[in-house]
Amino acid sequence: MDLFSLDIDALLGFGDDSNPLMMLVWILPIILFVFYGQRIQLMVTSGDIRKNIKKLDSYGVESRAELVEYVRAVIARSGAAAAGSGAAESTPAEGEEEGGRPDSGGAPSAEGR
Repeated sequence: MDLFSLDIDALLGFGDDSNPLMMLVWILPIILFVFYGQRIQLMVTSGDIRKNIKKLDSYGVESRAELVEYVRAVIARSGAAAAGSGAAESTPAEGEEEGGRPDSGGAPSAEGR
């Protein structure tokens, strides 16, 4: 038995006495892809898009939950720090004067005229 003496033309049906079944095996996929190729491609790509949208939605839900957890932890930490120190010293914020008004940038205020 010689495995290397296969006749490729006879195997694929390219001889003079072509097998009609082998012709159908070659022609049917070509016709299928000519008429339905775009539809098949649309179904495959829309499936990928749908899968990635679900993944993005899950990322959004996870990040929102993580953000809420972080904000609650920061608020609890700042509330515990303020309650633990008694009366917290308040310093004016940057750009504010002692009275709580924003700094006018050197322009005289109504009181200073």
